[in-house]
Amino acid sequence: MIGNVTLAVGKIPPLVKGNVSGDLANGELLVQPFELNLGASQPALLDGHIDSKGLALHLAGPVSRDRLLALAAAVPPLGDGIEAALPPAPPVGAAEAPIHVDLTANRTWATGEIWAQATPKPVKRRRSSQRN
Repeated sequence: MIGNVTLAVGKIPPLVKGNVSGDLANGELLVQPFELNLGASQPALLDGHIDSKGLALHLAGPVSRDRLLALAAAVPPLGDGIEAALPPAPPVGAAEAPIHVDLTANRTWATGEIWAQATPKPVKRRRSSQRN
């Protein structure tokens, strides 16, 4: 267990509030999925691993662009390059609804981070039983 974590930026509600779990073994920290309050009705999930070569992160779920970019600004290792991986912003003055993201990031130490859409996993289809 990493512990009970609170991460707040400015006056908005905390982005992270609760337990974050991880395992440290063989020089690698595996962080189990934990909830991020990014301004949608449901939390997004972030997980990943960090080792001597770099880090890999996975962020999935509904987010408010403003909240996600506030987190990105507050934690640059998390936020470097994330705005480029998001869909285009709405026109200035238009209300923005939460968007769904499924992003991965890979960063080798001493280089920039690259965020990209996650590769979709194949969907296993169930055979439907048809009776004649």
